[in-house]
Amino acid sequence: WEKAMALLMEMLSLGPEVNLLTCTAAAKACEAGSAWPGVLSVLAEMQLQALQPGGTQYAVAIGVAKEASSWDTALLTFQRMRQTWAEAYSGKRGGRSEGIQLKSAEVLVQGCGVIALSKLPGVTTESILRDLALQGLPTFEVSRLDRPTSGVLVAAIGNEESPPAQALLAQYGGRLVAK
Repeated sequence: WEKAMALLMEMLSLGPEVNLLTCTAAAKACEAGSAWPGVLSVLAEMQLQALQPGGTQYAVAIGVAKEASSWDTALLTFQRMRQTWAEAYSGKRGGRSEGIQLKSAEVLVQGCGVIALSKLPGVTTESILRDLALQGLPTFEVSRLDRPTSGVLVAAIGNEESPPAQALLAQYGGRLVAK
C-alpha cells in the first residue's frame, strides 16, 4: 500500500493526471494493507482533484475503518458520503411507486431514491426489477435474494451511477448492511 500511495503522490506532482481508476487502485491497495488512513487520504485527494468518490471508494474506506475498529472514522466517512449523496440528489425522486402493482412483490416503502419490496419465494430479483422498469420505475440491483428466498429486497431507483445506488453500494460493500 505504501508503494501505491507513493506512486499516487508522484502522479499528482509529475503526471500523468490522476483519475478515478488510479485513485481506486490506490484505495484498494490501502485496503489490502489494512491502512485506513491511506484510504482516507485518497478520498481527500480525490476531492482536491475534483473527482467525485463513488460507492466503491466509500465502501473501501468504510470497510477498512470498520475492520480496524475505528468506528468513529467509519461513521464520519459514511456521513460524508450521505451528505454528498443528499446534495447531488436534492429535489430528485427518480420515479414513484404509487400505482405500481406487482404479483411477485409488494412495495413496502420508497423514499430518497431507494425502494424496499417484500419478495415472495419462487420469483427472481431480476424479474421484479424488470417489472418495475416496465411500470416506469427504473431500478438498480444493489443486492439480490435467491429465487427460493422470501424477504426484503432493497433497490436503488435510477441507474448504477445515481447517488442512491452509489450510497447503497458503499453500505453493502463496507459491510454495514446484513441480510
